[in-house]
Amino acid sequence: MVLGLSAAAELAAEALRLCEVDPALSRRAASGALAAAEPGEYHQIASRVERALGVAAREEGRLEEASERLTHAIAEATLAGDPTLAGEARMSLASVIAFGGDHAGGLRHLDRAARDLPAARNAEVHVRRALILQLSWRLGEAAAAYRIAMPRLRSDRLLHTQALLNRSVLNAYRGQMTAAFADLAKAKEIAEDIGQAGLAAKAAHNLAWVTMLTGDIPRALSAYDHADQLTQALGLPNGLSYRDRAEALL
Repeated sequence: MVLGLSAAAELAAEALRLCEVDPALSRRAASGALAAAEPGEYHQIASRVERALGVAAREEGRLEEASERLTHAIAEATLAGDPTLAGEARMSLASVIAFGGDHAGGLRHLDRAARDLPAARNAEVHVRRALILQLSWRLGEAAAAYRIAMPRLRSDRLLHTQALLNRSVLNAYRGQMTAAFADLAKAKEIAEDIGQAGLAAKAAHNLAWVTMLTGDIPRALSAYDHADQLTQALGLPNGLSYRDRAEALL
């Protein structure tokens, strides 16, 4: 246990650490955190748990559940009087809303999150903004947001990896394949080094997709096979892989 943290806080932190890597284990840690929470810390623990469960649901493609969980996380953070917790949950909600197709709504939630978070979290906000902008096909604005954020992320290896994965897609959209491959190689290296198997699997999938865009279909299909093995070993859904593989076959 980390000095100064309660058992519930430790479990909640574990749930958040695992939510994008192993959703099933994350849910188990989240359940333990709520059971162990003391009355004085309950709302803070509940906010972290709901955020972990929301992100886990997002990773498994259940966007409606993810939105509900993250809305509850914001409410619990408000009851705890903790604007930073509320801002963190709202950042995650912004991404879910954007993935559901409401890009403008995602940006509005992100703007609200930025007001709740300390200035030290500005780089993370810019990374989230870049992703929503590229989903909106506002590629130049997304690239500008990455340019602001990336130099500030070196100390946060997890967030840096996530940003590299997202930027690899943007670079591919813009036809900058060398840059896309470089981002993926670095993302895979960091993900493996910090034990983020889920992010390593995403890097493998993105590598297959970018390879497909270059026209090397046999190599892309082989890369999809490898990515599927990694994804299935983690028990994560791979519907996106089937869609992209179908595009390669077409």
